[in-house]
Amino acid sequence: MSSEYIFLDLRLYHCAALLAAVLLDLFFGDPRRLHIVVFIGRLISALEKRLRVRFAGRLHTGGRWLVMITIFSALIPAVALLWGAYYISPVFGAVLEALLIWQLIAPRELYRQSMAVSACLRAGDLESARRAVP
Repeated sequence: MSSEYIFLDLRLYHCAALLAAVLLDLFFGDPRRLHIVVFIGRLISALEKRLRVRFAGRLHTGGRWLVMITIFSALIPAVALLWGAYYISPVFGAVLEALLIWQLIAPRELYRQSMAVSACLRAGDLESARRAVP
């Protein structure tokens, strides 16, 4: 089998993972436990406190460090896990990829939150709309 066919097969697994993630969100909504986004938020909060002290007076520099550390702290483990999972088995890789995507997309929750804001705005209550934004 040529590498061209293997690449095509992997693209199909990626597409299947994306479809599975959307279906997971459609049926289950946002995961309530072990949510990656919550961990990333905690990391940002902890780093921000330390970087504000370290880069007092140079907040733009501290902000740049915060962005870089956060991105690499999330990206490197995710890429390593997916690479390892796909190395073991494309099916295992696609399942793990679907679970990771499911935690990151959240269209059902975004729709729910945006409808709450929209209802307040249609009623002409800007202050309630602001409070409805989580």
